[in-house]
Formats: sequence, structure tokens, C-alpha cells
Amino acid sequence: MYSPVPTTTLRDRRPVEPRPSKDSERASIRFPTAFDRYIHDLGDHAPVPAEQELAFAQRIRARRGELWRTLASYPPLAAPMCGLIDRELQDKERPKGLDDALELMRAAGRSARRARSTAGQDAFRAAGEALAKLLVDADQDDLIARTLVEDIAHLRFGNRDLLRMTVRRAPSLNRPFLAYCERSARAMARLDDAKREFAAANLRLVVSMAKKFEYSKIPLADLVQEGNLGLLKAVDRFDHRRGFRFSTYATWWIRHALTRAVYNGARTIRLPVHIQERQRKIAKFRREFERKEGRPPSDAEVAERLSIAPRKVASADLDRVSRSMSLDAPASPRAETPLAETLHDPESESVDALLERHELLENLDEGFAALDAVELDIVQRRFGLGGRSPETLRQVGASHGLSRERIRQIQARAMLKMRAALMGDMGESVASEAA
Repeated sequence: MYSPVPTTTLRDRRPVEPRPSKDSERASIRFPTAFDRYIHDLGDHAPVPAEQELAFAQRIRARRGELWRTLASYPPLAAPMCGLIDRELQDKERPKGLDDALELMRAAGRSARRARSTAGQDAFRAAGEALAKLLVDADQDDLIARTLVEDIAHLRFGNRDLLRMTVRRAPSLNRPFLAYCERSARAMARLDDAKREFAAANLRLVVSMAKKFEYSKIPLADLVQEGNLGLLKAVDRFDHRRGFRFSTYATWWIRHALTRAVYNGARTIRLPVHIQERQRKIAKFRREFERKEGRPPSDAEVAERLSIAPRKVASADLDRVSRSMSLDAPASPRAETPLAETLHDPESESVDALLERHELLENLDEGFAALDAVELDIVQRRFGLGGRSPETLRQVGASHGLSRERIRQIQARAMLKMRAALMGDMGESVASEAA
């Protein structure tokens, strides 16, 4: 059936506004702080199922093995690299067969540099594969691998002073070495991307755990940062072959990082972590003992049950009840005097000593007023007054052009004048004799 086309005027033709995209809507939202935006952006990181966690962990392990195979693919640096690995793992638990793999790698590197045959290259490649399999588990935090990548970059740009490896002769900047540098940096970046993606999928777990530690007076943003450090540690050390969920494993590392942050930053005066752990252990035992026995335990009972020295129990209780106060705060709720003005300084002089010193200075001023200029200078020089050192009769006489005996006579007369001035009317006869 025919239907007429509706007619429209120019007034009816209004421009159709495009719908704002998700990114434009997010950009138009104004967040009070950067942390608020961080919390808002967590909506893009949904929790992942167990299958995806396994895929993340397998990808990290594969790229870690790829990185080590890349690092072990340049024969001229085989010996320095093995030396660094041996030194870094010296005080740590070494995987079985690592020493043999390092020796094989050194020997294969020497053979590959000398012979440069196909058989030598194949042997070197096989030695690198064997070493990489062991180091994937030995270097869980990728600290050794990252150090090697940084040293390779230092060699490329000539910064030998920053090397951790012991390199006798720097490799020439030829095409194979430059390609080796590019492959190493690319393999490290790929590993970091895989770990970053795995950590981003579990950021919500950190926030949910950090909210349980808000009682510590540490800002939530700082708690989330500390929890993220624990999450990164869990990403580095997670082993999917044990059959556990990553969230179960990461919870321990996140809680560990948050607890350490609270122990180190919640108090104005920091206490070592082991002391705070001892306080927590003692407090828990006291609560349980009082609930069972109906009375608080003594320090001897606490020390015996927890195998702690009695003096450490007493000091732990003292540290637990101690708290810091501002010296500018009032000494009491009803007083306006700052606390600093009520504290006694053990090194300061007493009030009696200050009054005695003040009276002595006044008496000295009265005594000095009775002397003329020469007598005053001689007395000050002889007794080291006015911030100078005491002088002998010979030194004072040399400055005044007089003999030692004459200086001694002037000093004796000056002392009689000062004594007369201090004695008042009783010293008038002494003053007349001195004159």
C-alpha cells in the first residue's frame, strides 16, 4: 500500500547529538583526589576465575624462561653472567645441579667463542637451556635477571663503572651484541607486562584487605600502596603447580605487607617489628589466661609459658602503655601551660644557684666600679675575665711596660679596693690604706 512520505521543514531538522562514549563519560567525572579515581577505575579490573589465574601464572613462567634463555644466548658474556649468578645465590638455597650447570655454561661459552662451529653453538645452546630451567625457580623475584639486563644496557652505553658483573674486556658494539641487547630488553619488558596484567586483575583484593586495617590511623591510600607491594611479591613467587588459588596465596603476602606497614608507621615513635610481635603475643596470652583462670597472670607466669625472659615481659608491658604527647599541648585539661614548661631539665642549674650567680655578678660590678682603667685591665687579664684566658705576671707586665713586681703590687691594691667596696662602711679604713 502506498504511504505518503512525511514532509519536514528546516525547523524540524535538528542535529542528532552523538551518544557520549564510556571514555568521555569517565573523563567528564571530576574526582576529589587521585585515590578516588583509582578506586573508580578498579571497575575495569574484574576478578578472574581459576582458569584465567592459571593462564596468567603459566604465561609468567613461560616468559621468565624465555628471558633466561635470551640472557644465556651470548657466549662472550657466559663467564661473567655465571659469576654474577654464583655470587648472588651464594647465601640462598641453591637448586640441585646448579653448580654443574654453571660450570657447563662457562665451558660451553669458551668453546663457542674459540671454535665457532655448529657443534659448539649447539652445545652452548643446550647448556643455556639447562641453566635457564634451573634459574626459573631459583630467581623467583627476577632480581638477578633484572641486574643482568641492566648490566647489558650499561655495556651497550659504555657505563662500566655501574656494572655488577665482572667483565675483563667489554664486548665490541657489533651487530650480534646489539641484537642481543635488544632481545634481552624486549624479553624483560614482556615479563613485566605479564606480571603487571596479573597484578591488575587482583587489585580489588588489596583494597578489600586494606579496609580492614583502617583502625591503624594510616590513610587508606597508603595502606593500598603497601598492599600492592605485597601483591607484586605474590605475583613473583606464585607457583601454580602446587594447585592453590592465587587469591589464597596472595592474601598472606598482602596481609604481611599491611601488618608491617602498620607496625612501622602507626606509632609516632617507631618500635621494631619483633618487639611489637612480642607485645601482641603477650597480650593474647594474658587475655586467654584471664578468661580461663579468672585472674590476670603474673610476669613470671607469662615468662614461663611463653619462654620469654621476665625483664622482656616487663619492658614489653611498659612499651605497650607508653604513648607520645605533644610538648605544646596543655599539661592538663584545665591548665593552659604547655607541657614543655612543666618538665625538669636535669642538666639545668637550680634556682638557688642562679640567684647566687646573679648576686655574684652584681657584686663584681660594684667592685669593678672602684678600680681605675689600669687596675681593671690587670685584674681581668690575671683572672681570665671577659672571655679571655688567664695571663701570667710577665705577660701582663709586657703589655703595660711594667715589671712583674709592679704588676703584683697593682693587683694587690686593686683587690683591696674591691674588698672595701663590697664591705661598705666596714671597709673604709681598708680603702684609705690601699689609697
